[in-house]
Amino acid sequence: KRMEGLSTVLKKRQRGSVASIAKGVHLGLIAVAVILMAWPDARLVIRYIIGFSSLGPLEYTGVLREVPLTEFTSYEELMRNANGTIDKLEAQAVEHESHRFLIAACEKDQAAGFGSKLFTRRELDERFGFGNWLPLPRFEIIQPNGKKRPIDNGRAYGHNEAACYQETLDCCTAAQPAAHVMAFVEEAEKDGVPLPELMELEMETGGDDLPDAYRWVPGDPDEEALNVIGAFDERSNCWMYQIIYGQVFGKAAAVINFHRIQRFMQALPRRWLMVLLSLYFDDATLQDLKTARGRGQRQMRALFRMVGLPFAPTKAVDMCQEHDFLGLVHNVEGCLKTGKMLLRPRERLLQKALTLVQEHLSKWTCTPAEASKIRGILGFVFTGLYGKSGRGGLFPLLQRQYWDTEPWTLSDTLGRVFGFLEDLLGCPMSREIQLYRSNLPPLVIASDGRLDEKSPASIAVLLVDLLDGTRWAMVAEVPLVLRKAWEADSEKYIALVEQSAVVMGLTMAKSIMRNRDFYWYEDNAVVLAGLSKGSSNGEELDKGNAAIHLLMAELRSRGWFEYIESKSNWSDGASRLLEGDPWIRGHNFVTTRGEM
Repeated sequence: KRMEGLSTVLKKRQRGSVASIAKGVHLGLIAVAVILMAWPDARLVIRYIIGFSSLGPLEYTGVLREVPLTEFTSYEELMRNANGTIDKLEAQAVEHESHRFLIAACEKDQAAGFGSKLFTRRELDERFGFGNWLPLPRFEIIQPNGKKRPIDNGRAYGHNEAACYQETLDCCTAAQPAAHVMAFVEEAEKDGVPLPELMELEMETGGDDLPDAYRWVPGDPDEEALNVIGAFDERSNCWMYQIIYGQVFGKAAAVINFHRIQRFMQALPRRWLMVLLSLYFDDATLQDLKTARGRGQRQMRALFRMVGLPFAPTKAVDMCQEHDFLGLVHNVEGCLKTGKMLLRPRERLLQKALTLVQEHLSKWTCTPAEASKIRGILGFVFTGLYGKSGRGGLFPLLQRQYWDTEPWTLSDTLGRVFGFLEDLLGCPMSREIQLYRSNLPPLVIASDGRLDEKSPASIAVLLVDLLDGTRWAMVAEVPLVLRKAWEADSEKYIALVEQSAVVMGLTMAKSIMRNRDFYWYEDNAVVLAGLSKGSSNGEELDKGNAAIHLLMAELRSRGWFEYIESKSNWSDGASRLLEGDPWIRGHNFVTTRGEM
């Protein structure tokens, strides 16, 4: 309240439409908070007075991830044929039902004060001058849940290329609630809280949503001629245009501009209220102790209201034990006692993916567009499965999306992929995040493969268990049937040999590796990339990655795969000489001949 006078003074300097968009924002509170927190984005308050620019080089904020400065299209070049571009827009075919929704969205923005009334082309020519304004075409998307959303195409006519950036986003993931609980555990351990006492505590989780988030960030009034959207109004039987006063959803610069206030509003409750809060765009997730009885969430909501950016009451999720953040359901009940936090895909999303897979198996066809859709859905579903499970083994689906030609019937390999997916989606493989450091030291493993003309291809895996001093060398020759299958692909032959060593190691050492963490050293960059991502560019390597990560999921084993130079790889000799390697003898490794 003591800073309201400062807000009043600052608001008198607001320009044009900025005043209507940011009229409820407490500029005085933001200004003082920027100073007290030594917030790097010192010009944030100024932008709430003059508006956020979307043209040319965007100013450096210091709160986003730096990237090399990009090139941009000059204003003169952007506007060179503005009138011809509008002719092109108005000549395109119109889908009337879609445009009825788009016009309704314009009227909704007007009623909320986010946009102007609808103008004709002639009226905007009179307002800005002939050829001095350039609209963004508006289109409709239908989200997986059936909700319609208007999107303004910033790429179509060069709006996005007219801005350049020296920063970009680094967003949290759907696993952020677990990251919060892990941070709480780490701080408790630093403060010397005894583990039995920590394990008796209970956590809660909740969520909130910022409504019309982009619209509450004012645009620069000097750029209004470029913040125009267009849609066909069948009532007037012509194209109509609206000036958007906030950020235009579909402009790349709007994302950066919104995240300036978003990062500030994420940091403010963290630092002033000491709450575990993160925002993914406009979605907020918060975790707190059950003994707080929701006070942290109530105070956080109050702080957002004070700043003038209140959450939507209809989307509020009060503190509870299970919540859905970005499509992954997390459960915090008893997590500090068990030391584990489970995440799983939203049931509706999982069922949708399974239904799609079964439909393709039933009709035995899949078009490139359908392959793209199912890969998109599965890519998100798999973030809720253990480790990298599900990412590998899908190369034929990628091939159908990008390279296959008609007919679109399923090949045998693609049919097997859909069968694999059907089985996989029915497995109980929730993602499991460990909250405490393991009491067991990680296993240390190295593997290598040999491929030359002197002898058959061979592999070795060397495992060291620091817990009991076990030193185990597993060696094998690659059988003829695999050599014949792999030698046709000369570029990937050695990678397949080296990848097979990982499969052998996980299979032979499963009794040791169950519920253990490990460091695994690999000197082949192709194999290492696949192990890290969970997938590879190549059908056989991709299958291998699928097998490796499913084995890790079955063993509940977490691994870190690391590059090692060939000359430093201590499994190199054993991969060549097998049991006869003097290095493993001299270092007291017990050697076992494996079978593949």
